[in-house]
Amino acid sequence: MLLKLRCICLVFLGFFATSAAFAGCSNSIVGGGVGAELYVEISDGGCKHEHLMINGAYKFDEECRNVGDGFACRTNGKTPISGATYELQNRVVGRYRCVKGCKKTTPKYLYTEPYGD
Repeated sequence: MLLKLRCICLVFLGFFATSAAFAGCSNSIVGGGVGAELYVEISDGGCKHEHLMINGAYKFDEECRNVGDGFACRTNGKTPISGATYELQNRVVGRYRCVKGCKKTTPKYLYTEPYGD
C-alpha cells in the first residue's frame, strides 16, 4: 500500500510539471458537464502539447498555479475553472474538489484519468 501511495504521489508531482523538459507523458484531470463552457481537461494531450494545457487551448501555468495539494486559477482566466481553487480530496481515486470560487458552471469535482486509458 505504501508503494502504491508513493507511485501516486510521483504521478501527481510529474503531472504538474509544466516545462517541456519533463520525461514521459502525464495523466489527465477531467470533469464537468457536456459542452466547452462546462467541460475541463488538464493534460499534455498524451505528449501532443509541449505544455500542460487546459482544454487543449490554454497553458496551465498561465491560467493556474499549484497550491499545496491542489491548484488555484486566476479570476480573469479564459477557462471554466477561472477563479476556482481545487484541493486533492482523495489521493487514491485522484479526486480534486472545488473549495473556493466555485460557480454554477465550475465543475465541483475533477478526476485523474490514467495515461493511456
